[in-house]
Amino acid sequence: MTDGGRALDSDGLLYSDDRQGYLTQYRDDLSSTVGRLTQAAIDAFVLTQGYSKTPDGQGYCWQADPLTFTRPDSNGIGGGIYTTAIDRDDPNTDYMRWLTEFDGIRRRINTLVDPWLKLPDPRWIAEVSGAFEAVANDLAESGNVASLVGTLQASCNNDVLAGRTMNAFRGKFVDQLTKVRNGHSGVAGMVAYYLNAQKGMWDATRANFVELLEASTTAFKAIAKNPNHAADFEVLTRVLQYAVSVANATNAKGAIGLAKDTLGLITFATSERSKPISGKPRTFEDGMATLKSAVDTLGEAVLNTESRIRENVAETICKIGDTGESSRHAMPNNRENYDLSLAQIYEFVIDDQPRIGMHREAMCAITNIDMPPIWERLDFLVGMTRDWDEEISLAVQRPASIGLGTYGPSWMLRELNELLHDLLGDLARDVEEGSSQLMAAFEFQVSHDSTTAAELAAMNQAVTEDNGYHPWDRYDKGPIPDDEEFERLRKSMEGPAS
Repeated sequence: MTDGGRALDSDGLLYSDDRQGYLTQYRDDLSSTVGRLTQAAIDAFVLTQGYSKTPDGQGYCWQADPLTFTRPDSNGIGGGIYTTAIDRDDPNTDYMRWLTEFDGIRRRINTLVDPWLKLPDPRWIAEVSGAFEAVANDLAESGNVASLVGTLQASCNNDVLAGRTMNAFRGKFVDQLTKVRNGHSGVAGMVAYYLNAQKGMWDATRANFVELLEASTTAFKAIAKNPNHAADFEVLTRVLQYAVSVANATNAKGAIGLAKDTLGLITFATSERSKPISGKPRTFEDGMATLKSAVDTLGEAVLNTESRIRENVAETICKIGDTGESSRHAMPNNRENYDLSLAQIYEFVIDDQPRIGMHREAMCAITNIDMPPIWERLDFLVGMTRDWDEEISLAVQRPASIGLGTYGPSWMLRELNELLHDLLGDLARDVEEGSSQLMAAFEFQVSHDSTTAAELAAMNQAVTEDNGYHPWDRYDKGPIPDDEEFERLRKSMEGPAS
């Protein structure tokens, strides 16, 4: 099955050709581990019933009974076929017994293991995170946007440009633009931060899954060697710990540092650093029960960590545009860090200076040379947030039975990215409109008498007025949806089952 040229597998996971290798490589790497586990489990099943291995280790036999049957290979394949002549018409001989038993064991193991062979690949998540770190870096103090704003600032400081209009313009498009640029850098950095939290989580989950398979293999071998003797089984889950440590290591040239104190980081108690999965299986059935318990415990760790990430993303969204009234967290209003439209200039300097220097060349340098690259660069970053949006979900897809479902908490993170996309787009429009308004004010003063103070005040206000669009308006309409609404939103995002 395909979707827009991309393949849908049996679990409804979507892969393009260049991403299919992520899944295939991981599954192939684990196949030998699962094979050894299957062989060890079948050994434990047979040998605890009084059978022993044949001298060559290729089959099983019963004491002095001449009948022997084959053992699965190291990949857990085959076995259960009699290697000595038997009378298939003898009602006391069930020549299909071991084939049936071995196939049943394989099915039990595969039922537990198969969903975990399609875990997200941390390398894919790292690619997506890297894209948003690039956006954060571009907006950061040493990035391209800051450099362009610096050029604008130098032009605005030209001595030939003075007066009320330029004071208003500097206040918004130089001073406030720097503050908003830093705020947007922080939001992009937080998208990268939460992606890296998921990368760390899946790094740990993959490692823990391999460890529990190997621990189960060791336990089954011990059971087979010494039936009814308690085998040791212990694995430490580090899912949440890795999620937090990898996320906190995110380095977006200060973007995370700018954002973390304002927008918050994922935290966890010391007691949550690792959770032991342990058992003392004595029989084959004990071993299978321990394996199932270990897989279930790992699943709970993934679910809890993704829930923690989802909750933190929701809090971050609230904090960005919080009014302290309608959202679930009554945080101070700090929208001036993110929205240039709110940077109103309430007092204009009234003195004997000319309202604006009549120097068209200097004015054109600002409006035609310095400002267009700023909004063009912002538009480029808007495009990046749009182009990588779907990848936020695809990079973390897994079978629906694991964690929060096929796409985990990604739909909430995409909501944060949508807000970033809208904020950057709004900023680009503000800069472009500000250029037009500044030139309009200049042309007005060139063509009118300097005594038209009232009209000039209106033009000054137009330079700084709100463009009427606020990306977070949807968050003022009510609280972030509860878990029941989350589930509805997630299902609607995933679309109809294939």
